[in-house]
Amino acid sequence: MRERTDQGASDDGRYAYTLGFYPSHAKWDGKFRDVKVKVSVPGAKLRYRKGYFATTDAEQSAPEAKLEIQSAALSPLESTTLGLMVSAIPTEPAVARNITFQVGLDTLQLSLKEESGHHKGGVDLLFLQRDSSGKAVQEEEKRIGFDFTEDQYQALLKSGIILQRHITAAANAAEIRVLVHDSASGAIGTVTVPLGKLFDAPR
Repeated sequence: MRERTDQGASDDGRYAYTLGFYPSHAKWDGKFRDVKVKVSVPGAKLRYRKGYFATTDAEQSAPEAKLEIQSAALSPLESTTLGLMVSAIPTEPAVARNITFQVGLDTLQLSLKEESGHHKGGVDLLFLQRDSSGKAVQEEEKRIGFDFTEDQYQALLKSGIILQRHITAAANAAEIRVLVHDSASGAIGTVTVPLGKLFDAPR
């Protein structure tokens, strides 16, 4: 796994405040509710989610899940409700901009349903390429289903789950955001890989 430092993210975090929000409406009707944050400090920059779906912890519907995924993919902030370990390895020749991604998941974090001796569930895996302005350039999404026997599940509790994908970065892509969405719980994790540092790093 390649270690990286993101000076921009570090600088952003030096003088940042985290706000907690707890809905009091008690109407969990599945509708999208806007969130707005205002401050009176001149020049302050705000980064926050623009809203949320008022759903219970039950499995999301397909439209809700799609919007949650797109919101997390385009957000300036990383999503951390699902932990990820991402390895991005460029392959020769560098000019081809081919990358092998390995995405590691902690099996215990996933909401797998136990059924007839099997552990079933699934995730959505998304790779979103963005240019230097943050505009989406290209994306690849794949739904991956899990159906583990008890023995497989016990082994994966120790080793974790590794998902592998080969991606070709677009010529104008400056970064790739890797996103995993647990289809049962709605939990999302993201990791953003800057391509300049990736291809310029010594190998």
